[in-house]
Amino acid sequence: MALIKPPLRVVAGITYRPFLDRHFAEIVFFAVSAAEQVRGYGARLMNHVKDYVISALDVRYFLTYADNFAIGYFKKQGFTTDITLDKSIWMGYIKDYEGGTLMQWTIIPKVVYLQSTEIIAAQRKAVRDRIYETSSEPKLYSGMDAFKNGTVDSILVENIPGLLELGCSKEMLRKLGENKVAKIHGPLYGPLKILVEDMRTNPNAWPFVEPVSGVADYYNIITEPMDISTLGTCVENDEYLTVDAFVRDATKIFTNCRKYNEE
Repeated sequence: MALIKPPLRVVAGITYRPFLDRHFAEIVFFAVSAAEQVRGYGARLMNHVKDYVISALDVRYFLTYADNFAIGYFKKQGFTTDITLDKSIWMGYIKDYEGGTLMQWTIIPKVVYLQSTEIIAAQRKAVRDRIYETSSEPKLYSGMDAFKNGTVDSILVENIPGLLELGCSKEMLRKLGENKVAKIHGPLYGPLKILVEDMRTNPNAWPFVEPVSGVADYYNIITEPMDISTLGTCVENDEYLTVDAFVRDATKIFTNCRKYNEE
């Protein structure tokens, strides 16, 4: 199945192989033109395929091996790395790709996937309408005194006035209190994170995304190895206090490549 713009320009395409007696299909190939990737064409094509295989082929599962660049996209389309389909159904039928991650999508029979945006919007509206129907006049609480004298540094979330009245159970509030506090990053975190992701998704970057492996003498020659994943880890850990520090590490990817490989 392909998505084509006039006159005959292919924007995206999916090749799938159905196993009709086993009620699943394998996505063998899926690609979207680099110039069109941010416009939603890939998601729309995927929804077309989902609706078709449900109605015409009685397919109930999709399986695919996703490379590192595609895992995030497939997760957005409802795929998961939690494979619930019994191995006896698919093992030996689909090709096992070295370095790929097996992912599964399970249908929700009542959903028309091409209408998923409208369905979600209707659900949100229904929830909001229900909240407005049951809401009452706002109730104001005075501030909390627990921390004023300095003898207490934490309290149970369930003891915050008003939360139980909202309908939250004590169990829900305890789980909320167990959530980790979000890490506060430095000022360079946002721009560098975007830059690393741009590097990672560049179509020419695939040899440099992960640390070099399987090359016997590489680390004898390259004493300061660097790759895009390691750059991303350093950004997450706020190790770059200046742009120059980031540039120095990023440059190592190129200098190491030139040093190890013949011209």
